Amino acid sequence: MQACKRATGLRPIESLLRSGLLDERWCLVHCTHATRDELAGIAASRATVCVSISTEANLGDGLFDAPGFLRAGGRLCIGSDSQSTVDPAEELRWLEYQQRLRRRRRIVLATATEPHVGTRLWRAAAAHGAQALGQPVGEIAVGRRADWIVLDGDHPAMAGAQPESALDHLIFAGGAAAIRDCMVAGRWVVKDRRHPQEAAVRERFTALLHRASPPPIERR
Repeated sequence: MQACKRATGLRPIESLLRSGLLDERWCLVHCTHATRDELAGIAASRATVCVSISTEANLGDGLFDAPGFLRAGGRLCIGSDSQSTVDPAEELRWLEYQQRLRRRRRIVLATATEPHVGTRLWRAAAAHGAQALGQPVGEIAVGRRADWIVLDGDHPAMAGAQPESALDHLIFAGGAAAIRDCMVAGRWVVKDRRHPQEAAVRERFTALLHRASPPPIERR
């Protein structure tokens, strides 16, 4: 940021906004240091913002002003920048939880028309993630790619879930453990919680981490 200000006299997002380049084809990542005016400008441009809560927490990179951005009509999606974890439910859970901690109240990102935080966040992330990717995904509809998950209604994490609250269970009640099947582009890649290449991938991944790990430090 400081280098950009020295070179242009402007903050990075401020510079982009003044350039007139931002539109719905852009996706800005993190934006944890954006000002209120910058977030309003991004929202007006119809660009998306991709937040990666686990990465931002890992780096100590600050809190994104999700309530302010969403109030301005912003389009928000999620990612997993550092890949320390890859769990959309976790990213969305902490998107809400960090705002609860910041504001010391519950249910921050719900609205009068969508009182279920889980439903609002999942649908928004899916729709705006599709926009950021430029792919026909993000909803179950004609012409959209069949990328689906199936939740096990008998799993304890889903106990008491109703259709309108199922995504709350997925995000806030450990419901990720209830994901039974996963379809990508119309093809089942996980059935009954098993991927056909799970064992081989685990073995290769473990071997790679061992090779990448530094040698132990000898202590005397």
